[in-house]
Amino acid sequence: ASRARLGLARLSVFLLILSEELTRAFLPLHIASLAPADGAAIGLPISAYMLSFALFTPFAGRWAQRYGVARTFAVGALMSAAGFGWAMAGGGYWAFVAARCLCAAGYAVGTMAMQQHFLNAAAAGERTRALALYVGALQTAAICGSAIGGLIAERFGAAVVFAGAAVLGVLALVVQRADPSPGPAATPRPSDPLLPVLARRRVWVPLVTAALPAKLALAGFLFYLVPLALRQEGYGSGATGRALMLYFLLAALANPLGSWLSDRYGWNRRLVTVGGLIIGAGGLAGLMPGPGALVAGIAALGIGTGLGAAALQSMIGRDGPPALVLLRTGERLGAVAGPIFAGSLFGLMAYGGTMAAIGAVVLTAILVFALSSDGKEPTS
Repeated sequence: ASRARLGLARLSVFLLILSEELTRAFLPLHIASLAPADGAAIGLPISAYMLSFALFTPFAGRWAQRYGVARTFAVGALMSAAGFGWAMAGGGYWAFVAARCLCAAGYAVGTMAMQQHFLNAAAAGERTRALALYVGALQTAAICGSAIGGLIAERFGAAVVFAGAAVLGVLALVVQRADPSPGPAATPRPSDPLLPVLARRRVWVPLVTAALPAKLALAGFLFYLVPLALRQEGYGSGATGRALMLYFLLAALANPLGSWLSDRYGWNRRLVTVGGLIIGAGGLAGLMPGPGALVAGIAALGIGTGLGAAALQSMIGRDGPPALVLLRTGERLGAVAGPIFAGSLFGLMAYGGTMAAIGAVVLTAILVFALSSDGKEPTS
């Protein structure tokens, strides 16, 4: 029932996410052509994007409740399309940073509004299934977007990709407007306090030692370092897109296994630890020469993320919705720090050394996480 009722909603959120994923493969290369210097200057627009996304996310859900999903999604889709249009028009480095922040704000507002729509439209007992449909749209767009965008950028240039992304944002709005069942309005409720939850050791320890380092590796290594490193090895945006697609495929394949092990055996802490160790070991592969190290790092990141993500959410989620808000905040802080950290190192050393440094950070953090345990899996 949920699948039929949410068909147009799935298509609209797919189009909005696809518009952003089209830029993944070539974005650092495009920034490098605009940046006044190498290193951190290339990472700044990516970090600014992540920060803008993090700042708008908490408000987007409330706006969807207060003003309705349709209007909130319309604002998000138009902001995203305008940001891509601005990026296509050019204007220099700082104009591009501002354009990316506008894209991030629109992406946050649009996706959070649509997530609210999926939850509101789900029949009783179908909320989990509705969210699975939403996540499926995200994963599908992520898997195909990077490869398609990289190929288009390689053949026709970045401006064509930005133009196509803007068109997709408008199409997402058109499709959403055609949806005859926007879903019932949600009843706003007061936000739960966050600080008392953050003070709990079982919440802040995994936030700092597991959630934040994993997203630092994702944004710093995959989204920033991989495109630049592959360019150094002589590969174009098309190859970069296929490399990023490998991550999304492996994460999508490993995630059901991690979720099943978490639900069946309650191995949340073990899965988070194993996932972090795999990600960290993949980073240390940067000590090996050649592009094979990048492939090993990407594969390890996909498998480790897929195994540990659901377990981490389940473990922290025992402390209620405020803990999940803190989890998302910690993840986005890691995503903000990742490109700046990687960019600062990449200006001083080769990509292999930068990759190994990221892996060492993740390994150190996850070992602290593992040693902070009393050896028992907590029960719900």
